[in-house]
Amino acid sequence: MYYPAEAFWRLETEPNLCLKDELNFTELHCFAFCGDFINAVEVLSHGVDINAKDYTGHTALYWAIKYDNPAVAELLFQFHIEQFSKNKQREALQKHRLMQMAKPIPLLRI
Repeated sequence: MYYPAEAFWRLETEPNLCLKDELNFTELHCFAFCGDFINAVEVLSHGVDINAKDYTGHTALYWAIKYDNPAVAELLFQFHIEQFSKNKQREALQKHRLMQMAKPIPLLRI
């Protein structure tokens, strides 16, 4: 697992936040585990995958809750809700567009 100082150094030096350690822990997992709110906000603002799972199949939200880090847990929960809401809005718009395209064309009566 990454330690906070190492994860922060990687954030500053490597733009690819999809990197994981040998147990599939991301920087976000590490910050959730340690309760590091500020760095959790930082990696989320850089676009880290909030749904990334470790070797046990758990997300960062699980680790924040398990190790009693309520500030990080609330941040992850709110961020997840925002992503879910944006995805639902996008799906609704696509469905609406498809329904508009599927409307029957009126026949001309002569």
